[in-house]
Amino acid sequence: MKLRLSQQAKDKLTQRATESGRDVDSVASELLEQAVTQPSLAELLAVSQAEFPSTGLTEEQLIEFGHELLDKVRSEKVPRG
Repeated sequence: MKLRLSQQAKDKLTQRATESGRDVDSVASELLEQAVTQPSLAELLAVSQAEFPSTGLTEEQLIEFGHELLDKVRSEKVPRG
């Protein structure tokens, strides 16, 4: 498989590999696997939008909940090594 990446993407990929102590191929494989197997943001939001009316939350409360959830996910991310 051949991939065409911008120089910026190559640099970021190399940086991630260096930071995790792994080779670039392993990091790229992991990222690609995650990208194609995890649900997209649109898919996740479609479920939320369908269920939103039954939550009783206001739109502002839902947005705040989303921000809190995103912050939690970001804070729990641990570099793999």
